[in-house]
Amino acid sequence: MLFVHGGGWAFGDKTDVGAKPGFFLDNDIAFVSMNYRLRWDYQVADRAANVAAALAWLRRQTEVHNIDAHRVALMGHGSGAHLVSLVATDSSHLKAAGLELRDVGGVVAVAGDAFDIGRQMRELGSFLQRRRLELIFGSEEKRWAAQSPMTHVAPGKGMPALALLHVDEELAALQTRGFAKRLTDANVDTVLLPARGETRDSLGSKLGQGNTPASIGLLTFLRARL
Repeated sequence: MLFVHGGGWAFGDKTDVGAKPGFFLDNDIAFVSMNYRLRWDYQVADRAANVAAALAWLRRQTEVHNIDAHRVALMGHGSGAHLVSLVATDSSHLKAAGLELRDVGGVVAVAGDAFDIGRQMRELGSFLQRRRLELIFGSEEKRWAAQSPMTHVAPGKGMPALALLHVDEELAALQTRGFAKRLTDANVDTVLLPARGETRDSLGSKLGQGNTPASIGLLTFLRARL
């Protein structure tokens, strides 16, 4: 499992993992957490490129760390959920790293709310939320589309199975359900896992603690798909 932390594309660190390392290791799943470029002078594509490059590096370490190269999954929280979903739907990032979509064993997107940036900028979210996204994604609709995982979903691309964990917050729920429908319509193996009563922050910190429904659902998805 290659984990991509959240933090609004500009903050956060690979140490923001909560209980996940112990949870995955206890279930015989190797866990790796990565950093990526956060400064404001980098673009979203640079961050996606970091994720693809880290995946390529990890696949080259299979013998050193006893990892199955064909069963490496991506997991992201918050803005990290957007990045892993973008890498898993827009093949250009993987191609630049010498990989293909089929090289991603699976994807887990936790508490993401930026799967369709254009819709969020046009009709969803508050003024402050839209302003925050504009600072990250710019003000041009072409850029919004290019950086939205939703845009790149299409049948027959060989996209990996995705598990989408969402919280009760309206924006996250709408974005995640819309993304799940687009994936399902394209015949992509998709599992929608609602985390009732959790916020983005609480789900990120609690995931892997005890036998919570979200943790059980995630583990079930991984065992069935990988």
